[in-house]
Amino acid sequence: MPDPRNWHQFTSTQLAAFIFNNYKFNHETIVDVYTTIVKNTAYNANDSRSGREAVENLKELMKYRFLDRLFGKSEEGKMSVAAVYHRLSSVKRIRQNDQFYLQYAMAAIDGGKLDDAETFLNTALSIAKSKGTEYSPHQILDQRARLYLRKNSQHNHHISKKELSTAQRDLMSALSDSKHPMIYPLRSGPLILKLVDEKIEEMGEELRKGYLDLVILMRERESRVTDNRHFRRGEQKQLVKDIKLAQLCLENY
Repeated sequence: MPDPRNWHQFTSTQLAAFIFNNYKFNHETIVDVYTTIVKNTAYNANDSRSGREAVENLKELMKYRFLDRLFGKSEEGKMSVAAVYHRLSSVKRIRQNDQFYLQYAMAAIDGGKLDDAETFLNTALSIAKSKGTEYSPHQILDQRARLYLRKNSQHNHHISKKELSTAQRDLMSALSDSKHPMIYPLRSGPLILKLVDEKIEEMGEELRKGYLDLVILMRERESRVTDNRHFRRGEQKQLVKDIKLAQLCLENY
């Protein structure tokens, strides 16, 4: 029988999606109830009797992907997700959590608010660094790389070679670290393709060479992936296609 304390390991997002797709709820009410639950979970994380479970539950409850499934893709849903994070930011214990700002940044990126996302990621990195060298900020750095790629691919944006070099360096580092699932840096493949399509002329020879090395490493690491559980259906095939196209463009410029 499964351990009831590990409820967060079940597909709670599927259950939530079923409930909210089949029954009508007022979004404001859901935001009120949800934020109350998360706040109480944060307070319980200090309790020695339930601290371990509360910490794990808090981590899951703050995840953007969960909230995205919970509220949906409509404008009202996006506003509700933003409202949840905004309200949670008033809780000191939550504000001291780098994972909170990471998730807040992911929501802002999907909402097209890249400046806000950058602020949240910088805050997350600052908190993560205060935890010492043993604490890995790889998830934050991965999201920052994606943010820099998105930001510098915009039509009306002059590229920052410093930001793109930082993104390239962080992705190379992640791909070289066997402790972390390869899926995360590989998911930057489509963003690299977009960058190359839009800004290859502006990148300059040195930056183009750096990104060519990056996509070659991506292909090599992807070919070694043996655990496909982290990929969504059809995702791996599309990532490989985009990475190959980016490599082709960079090699033949």
